[in-house]
Amino acid sequence: MAALKGVFEGGGIKGIGLVRALTRVEEKGIRFNGVAGTSAGSIVAALYAAGYTAQELKRILTELDFSQLLDPSWPKFYDLWNHYGIYKGKKLHGWIYELSRNKGVVKFRDFPHNMDLQIVASNLAKKRGLGFRYTFLPRDGHR
Repeated sequence: MAALKGVFEGGGIKGIGLVRALTRVEEKGIRFNGVAGTSAGSIVAALYAAGYTAQELKRILTELDFSQLLDPSWPKFYDLWNHYGIYKGKKLHGWIYELSRNKGVVKFRDFPHNMDLQIVASNLAKKRGLGFRYTFLPRDGHR
């Protein structure tokens, strides 16, 4: 079987659509051996790489109260301007951490050894892109 990579774009709520697309891919019997993403797509990619199936992700999102992912605070123009966002993302981070931990993934080295993962992000404060990559390399160096 050919090596297939999935690339998931960002777009906030678009993450739900990405899970639906992933569900269709799995229904066709296709399994990616590597995924990449940015923003909402990076969350889907990381959870998929951690071992979640599309059906599991769909169930998680269906049962999720999205308002629980927002940090409690009154948004201020000052926060938006000086901190590059309204929410700090601590609750979102905690949610992703718990989901990953449920699959035994706490650090990049914990990802299953049959899946490549690449995350693309931006550092708005320094105005540059960032890339995080986990690549599975067997001990003999061959795939």
